[in-house]
Amino acid sequence: MAHLIPSLKRAYGTVVGVDYTDLYFSDADRAYYDAPYCTSQESWRTLMACDFWAVASDASLSYEPNLCFEARATLFTEAVNQLAHHIAVAPEVEAGFLQGAQKRFLGYGSRDSGLEND
Repeated sequence: MAHLIPSLKRAYGTVVGVDYTDLYFSDADRAYYDAPYCTSQESWRTLMACDFWAVASDASLSYEPNLCFEARATLFTEAVNQLAHHIAVAPEVEAGFLQGAQKRFLGYGSRDSGLEND
């Protein structure tokens, strides 16, 4: 997927990558062992190709343990929608991204400015 990011940047200017991580994946698949935030190596490469990136998890979305799939999907969708809203109303993408990512994401950062929070 990382190979698609340059085309998206040409079309849209700025690309924000968002991923969801589940610690259970890292137990089942060796591709998840070396990448940060228990993402796959391919997911991490794709996020790093984006201008801004954020990773969500069960713990960053809710205090309730053992969320069902539907609850995870709903909370993740809400978090992405809130992030998009913050970006849309901010005077610049970075300001909106920072404001939106701080509350609901496990980690987030910027490729160009070296911004990273975990």
